[in-house]
Amino acid sequence: MDWRDKAECRDMDPDLFFPKTVKEFGLVVGVCMECPVKLQCLKYAETRDRLDDYPLTGVWGGRDFSKRWHERYRSKHRRKQ
Repeated sequence: MDWRDKAECRDMDPDLFFPKTVKEFGLVVGVCMECPVKLQCLKYAETRDRLDDYPLTGVWGGRDFSKRWHERYRSKHRRKQ
């Protein structure tokens, strides 16, 4: 059985994990905190984030990877100038 089959979010709308407000972020993180595979999810996201040229976005394992994407994007564009 794959760890994702045990995830609390497995039947939820994936769009929820790209929150637009602080309130939405809090709700999503609450789901993650109750999830039995939170650590596997976070490890998966961290590994994917390092391996891919295009960074992972959204909330994974209770952590917002979107913010990291924006920081990388700004940093990369500052260096080019």
